[in-house]
Amino acid sequence: VVGAPGIGTTFIINILGTIASQRGVKTAMLDITKNKGLYWFYSDDTYKRTDIVENCFSSLGNGQAKPVSVGRNRNLDLYTTIPGGKESSVINYKHRQVLDTAKSNCQLLIIDCDFDTPLDYFDYATEIYIVHDLNLLNVPKTQTFLKKMKSKNVNWSKLKMIINNSVKSSITAKKVVKNALTYASDPNMTYTEEYPEIKDYYEIPLDSANYSNYIDSMESGKINFDRFTDNFKKAFNSIADIVIGSDGKKKGLF
Repeated sequence: VVGAPGIGTTFIINILGTIASQRGVKTAMLDITKNKGLYWFYSDDTYKRTDIVENCFSSLGNGQAKPVSVGRNRNLDLYTTIPGGKESSVINYKHRQVLDTAKSNCQLLIIDCDFDTPLDYFDYATEIYIVHDLNLLNVPKTQTFLKKMKSKNVNWSKLKMIINNSVKSSITAKKVVKNALTYASDPNMTYTEEYPEIKDYYEIPLDSANYSNYIDSMESGKINFDRFTDNFKKAFNSIADIVIGSDGKKKGLF
């Protein structure tokens, strides 16, 4: 899951990880972002296990899966490290070994990425979910990422979109995905570039009640999915059906 800063990737990963674990899928989250949002969300647990998190990526690179168990049911695992610590950058680690080790200890691995994440992670991914919203000012950042994907010859069918904080507006999710993100030019119009259309996209509705519930959950580090609105739960369950399979038994890297 990848997107611009503040767009909601950590939020979406948290909810999907919660759903998957509630469905009985052994799930892990791998936090390789610069800001380490998952570390901060589950700070009560990460503070208690600094012996694990401070050496998380070197352990994974050496074939040792040492996650921190988090969440309401304690059956959701987290791989992260101390923000600004000695392992806060993942650039120099053995990417394939990190992924293979983490995958060997779960059925579903969800990775929290940013636009600076090494491209190897996207090569190895089964599916790449790009998070966006209806704010067209965020389009250039996403287009820069799409340019990287295109130059890397990443299989475009792996790319899917999640439009977060969707509201009724003249700018629709369809317009963002099918129009704004398929054509790029610089401010001087000295060049243009086209990108293949991303066929699959999903919308997460914006509702103050859902935001309030998520903020409340930050204090405890435990998400109460049942407290979200019906529309919100329906939207996330539909994405979860794709990610982990409607029977809850899909295995792979997300």
